[in-house]
Amino acid sequence: MSWMRLPKLSKSEGAFLRRLRKARLYGDEDIEEEVVRAIRDRGVNISSVRERKERGKPDEVHLATARRERRFLLTKDKDFLDDARFPLQKQGPGIIYIHGTFRAEEQYAAAVANLLIYIVPYSQIYEGAKIEISQKHMVFRYISHEGRILVDECVIRPDGEYIKIDDAPKS
Repeated sequence: MSWMRLPKLSKSEGAFLRRLRKARLYGDEDIEEEVVRAIRDRGVNISSVRERKERGKPDEVHLATARRERRFLLTKDKDFLDDARFPLQKQGPGIIYIHGTFRAEEQYAAAVANLLIYIVPYSQIYEGAKIEISQKHMVFRYISHEGRILVDECVIRPDGEYIKIDDAPKS
């Protein structure tokens, strides 16, 4: 497996990234109320299935709600990673699958922190993507401008720097 260090951003690149819209999120029924509150307390616009008392509805309804409201769906339900059932899109909010549980609270908190640091501030970059995020790892599946499905995989180092794995498996 080969690694590629990501280049430092120029001042103009950093300025561009700061102008991007922050992601708006829609937590499905697997996202705990405590996590929704913690994310909201950090200034993120998040709504949830639990708050709206929409639990028990089909996954398709939750994704449709998120897309209608232009929110990324935040979930711990692996069903949303199934491209046959939930196809990738070129535009619009995507799906964020977060690894974690309160049984492993430290790892879960780190995954939520990574969401807030690496994904939420840069939502326009990730339009239509399916993102898997954990304490030490991120995978981005998206449709390129040429219409191909691409996969980018990154490892998050303890110092917070992330490194792209340049030969991540493609599917």
